[in-house]
Amino acid sequence: MDIVCTECMMDFFYNPVKLGIVLISLGMVIVTFFLLRKKGFGMNKKLGLMYSHIFFLVFPFVFYIFFKGCQNYFNECNKLKPIFVMIGLTAFIAIVLGLIIAPILFIKSYKKRTIKFSANWLMNIMENISRTAGIEKPKLFFVDMAKPVAFSISMIKPKIFVSVGLMELLSKKEIVAVLLHEIAHIKNRTSVFKIASFFTRIVSPLARFTTFSEELSKEESRADDFAFEIQKTYRHINSAKRKIDRYNASTKYDFLQERQFCEK
Repeated sequence: MDIVCTECMMDFFYNPVKLGIVLISLGMVIVTFFLLRKKGFGMNKKLGLMYSHIFFLVFPFVFYIFFKGCQNYFNECNKLKPIFVMIGLTAFIAIVLGLIIAPILFIKSYKKRTIKFSANWLMNIMENISRTAGIEKPKLFFVDMAKPVAFSISMIKPKIFVSVGLMELLSKKEIVAVLLHEIAHIKNRTSVFKIASFFTRIVSPLARFTTFSEELSKEESRADDFAFEIQKTYRHINSAKRKIDRYNASTKYDFLQERQFCEK
């Protein structure tokens, strides 16, 4: 069996056409990597580049698997049918990994920490805001976490996660501003971009050297603008951010102080 596999691999690497296809695919991995590093692209274009990057990264593996079993599935390996099947399968794997598996794993990690939290006054507000934004009403989850955190997921069904620490830190108007901010992210499908960028960095060694701060900064500004449109002021969203920043700065300072004390 090992001899057969070795011969199969040698045949694969010594075949100039098959090796050329793999090298072209790896070359496109590098091209999409440099395009991802380039500034000036919008969020949707960067999202397309990320999935293209994953596609070209996965394709050599799919191509090799089909090559090994080619005689079992197809009469001739150079027909168009196996080519289209391989391309379709690779695209399916890239989309499933980025759009389904990654978000599910991300959501599950936080759902384990969700608790019941008395905030009935938010339900009617969420209903009205969602109707105004023209989106399905997101399901609201409260996370048992002292750190003030809020984020949204727009895949499958929209969800917003809010930490108990954030609820206790902010005023009601500031909480509403944060929810408006997150609903804007759902409307603009920003979470798709965030999770795709996070997942791309995990599966691709090259993608770890890319940054998406410019695109994310623009999306944050758009989300703040939506909060302004509804509340007619930036005061609440800005004060919420200041409180969160102060909390994070103070906890970081406490951590450093504790570390210095332990090292003495």
